[in-house]
Amino acid sequence: MARVLRPAGFDEALRSLVEWKIAGAEQLVGCTPAEIAEVAASVGGRLPESYAHFLRRAGRGAGWFFGDSDFYYPELLSLRDMAAGLLRGAGLELKATELPFATHEGYQLLSFDAAAGDDPPVSRYLEGDPRPRVVAPSFSTWFIDTVCEELRCGTPPPGPFRRLLSGLGWS
Repeated sequence: MARVLRPAGFDEALRSLVEWKIAGAEQLVGCTPAEIAEVAASVGGRLPESYAHFLRRAGRGAGWFFGDSDFYYPELLSLRDMAAGLLRGAGLELKATELPFATHEGYQLLSFDAAAGDDPPVSRYLEGDPRPRVVAPSFSTWFIDTVCEELRCGTPPPGPFRRLLSGLGWS
């Protein structure tokens, strides 16, 4: 039986990280309700449900996934100040409801407007850009697409690895 490589939803994407050994099941560590409330307080008290779901399931860690970026609690609490400084350098301002949820080496920022619904669009700002630009129509789409990038969803690589995956039911 062939399996589809692209995860169909958020929880399936997390399971894929475990299946592909990017995270052990014990490495999917969620945030407590108090920790989620602390993140919510940074943007006026409300988080989009899609992001709150991520925090509940893997907000403290997911193995190697995004391990080289500031993405997990408690580090994500300090991202607001870093993001404000990065944007200020370009003459831009961080909105009170904008939640920076990931940074990479101080020059790249991912964020969403927490007031833009339960699954808001994701924007990326790269140092030197004139302004942030939308890179995904929703946080859940961004997350699933990013997991797919990590797993290289689609066609398995050629050679012995492809044969191994085919033997395991992957196509």
